[in-house]
Amino acid sequence: MKIFIVGLNKTGTKSISRALAILGFSKRLSHNEKYINLYHENRYEELLSKVDEYEVIEDLPWPMLYKEFDLKYPNAYFILTIRKSAEIWYKSQLKHNKRVKPNIYNSVIYGSEPEDNEKLFIEKYDTHNNEVISHFNNRKNFIVLNFEEGDGWQKLCKFLN
Repeated sequence: MKIFIVGLNKTGTKSISRALAILGFSKRLSHNEKYINLYHENRYEELLSKVDEYEVIEDLPWPMLYKEFDLKYPNAYFILTIRKSAEIWYKSQLKHNKRVKPNIYNSVIYGSEPEDNEKLFIEKYDTHNNEVISHFNNRKNFIVLNFEEGDGWQKLCKFLN
């Protein structure tokens, strides 16, 4: 079984990954500067080959490849993690960036650092979420989880059977 967490960073990707580990999905692939560089260089085939041995794939750059993963793994499960609002997500980005600034993830995925770029970041967040939802369009192998709105174990376990 493959589970792709296609929410952007700071939407609960680590939390859902830990929850899936508790459920027995121990082979998890997360972010790595090497992977973000491959994404930046458009080396998607190389990135796609990295996920074969893993059950759970989460955090950047992986959510950006949801269409490619859907083609390669049509029976996989896809989980879009979101925040209560784009503004709350952006504030989390700012807080996170103070700890890890500067970082290649922001420049490659968002085009800049979040400070003084609220409009750009919110636009990217909203566009990504809307495109993912539109792509999967109510398919049974796709779910949206918002932990701030009370989504949790029951919804996740029902989704995964």
